[in-house]
Amino acid sequence: MSYESVTNARGTVKLVNASEPVKSVESSSQPDPLIRPIVSGQETTIEIIKGKSGLGVNIIGGTDSLLGSIFVNRVYDGTAETDERIRPGDRILRVNDHDLRSATHDQAIEVLRNTPSRVMLTILRE
Repeated sequence: MSYESVTNARGTVKLVNASEPVKSVESSSQPDPLIRPIVSGQETTIEIIKGKSGLGVNIIGGTDSLLGSIFVNRVYDGTAETDERIRPGDRILRVNDHDLRSATHDQAIEVLRNTPSRVMLTILRE
């Protein structure tokens, strides 16, 4: 069995079986969540790898507020700012296995503070 190395858009090298066809990120209908753009009007799941400074988002809202949902209020020094995909006004629907659609503000803060280094976020941008 022979292997080839394939480099994705983020520079990650993967070894793949040379006899199997290789899907490029550009041709896939579901691009790598580490580089997947957030599309307006669609729920989009992205992956962020947290740095030492945390996610770098400030949230507002929750089911206990007039907004009724969790929204990004501000993006500040941290992974989200460097990543550049998350913007103020984005609605956070899910964090890893936690659905935030019915979360209060305090519940959402608790979930976001206790995320591991790899974070899957489902975002809705209007």
